[in-house]
Amino acid sequence: MSSLRFIDPTIRKPKPSARVHASGKLGFNSDAAKFMNLEELPSYVVATSGSEQSKFQIFFIDPGIAYEVEDLPPPIKVAKAGKYYYVHFVNILDQLNIKFQGEKVIFDIKQTEYSGFNMFVLTKREQKKDVPAISEDQQDE
Repeated sequence: MSSLRFIDPTIRKPKPSARVHASGKLGFNSDAAKFMNLEELPSYVVATSGSEQSKFQIFFIDPGIAYEVEDLPPPIKVAKAGKYYYVHFVNILDQLNIKFQGEKVIFDIKQTEYSGFNMFVLTKREQKKDVPAISEDQQDE
């Protein structure tokens, strides 16, 4: 028998994400708050690529970029309610024509750099169509 590789079920890979609330606020999960260091960096400059697909990727850039790029819009401020972080996002959603009322809008978050500044890429998650659950009877077939 070949050697076995044992798997630790307690190891959990962080999944930073943010969800749009019915109010238009973008709420960050606890993994995102740690990943983005929201406690230490309370604002970001928001950008898109400018392409037709831009509403599927939104960039949060360290506001220090203002020293490198002229005519930036004001940064978006991160707010905290209890242990949760959020930003008022309704204006950005409207500008990008992202429907959020009655919709589930979630962004997965990755980190990269832009001109030497920290940048987070929020990629809109594809919503899967309802897939029927498999019953125990069907699993045996």
